[in-house]
Amino acid sequence: MSDEDEDTQEHKQGFEIELGVKQMVVLSAAVSLLAGFSAGTAFGASIAPEPAADTKDSEEETPKDVFRQISNDLELDTERVMQCYENSSNDEAIQDRDNAVRNLGGLGTPSFFVGNREKGFIKISGAQTLPRFEEAIGRIQNGSVENATSLEGIELEGEPSKGSPDAPVKVVEYNEFGCPFCAEWNGFDASSRVPIDRLQIADSLESQYVENGEVQLISKDYPAPRLHPNGPMAHKAANCVYRHEEDSYWEFHDRLFENRDRWMRG
Repeated sequence: MSDEDEDTQEHKQGFEIELGVKQMVVLSAAVSLLAGFSAGTAFGASIAPEPAADTKDSEEETPKDVFRQISNDLELDTERVMQCYENSSNDEAIQDRDNAVRNLGGLGTPSFFVGNREKGFIKISGAQTLPRFEEAIGRIQNGSVENATSLEGIELEGEPSKGSPDAPVKVVEYNEFGCPFCAEWNGFDASSRVPIDRLQIADSLESQYVENGEVQLISKDYPAPRLHPNGPMAHKAANCVYRHEEDSYWEFHDRLFENRDRWMRG
């Protein structure tokens, strides 16, 4: 049995692609490659990481080394961030995941909830393309929401976010830093077999809806240590950056995806 087959049985991650007219051109070359994935389902197969170069340096590098280098590259207060990392019990990430399981049931990653406290939230499972988010945002704005999901018991304030806290629509993302679909949705290449990153979905959502005040994007942690054992370490490092260098959180977030292969193999 391959690593990918074991991943599939152990933990299924969300992967749904709706092909809009604009996306057909970008993805047409990959249709045959995607045929093995279960499009249109809430949970799909996980992707094994791309093979990493087998060098002495990469073998000796630990996840903590990678986090420290990213912090240094961003000119953060690295000693303060790494001291937090050493002393943290990672409660923030564990609580996010446990509250989600308790209130929403088990989730694949990425999972999104689009809406607000008044009208409820529309659940979007998987690395969906922009039209799916536009449809959900439109339904919330027009009040045409049926069978909405309540996020009662889920904390939305005080979390890493982009956009105005007064935005009428929230897009709540449950993210796992080791998840290849999370990386791809955020615009980072995690597998040559799934070119979702080329669509720049997160950037498009931000430029078209977040920057104009219509939407606030909120990030929640959903570590999956059985699938990606080093994932909780990345969440812990990110939360330490958020605690001590809040303005640099999203840069650190992006660098974690960019360097995913390095800290995952350490």
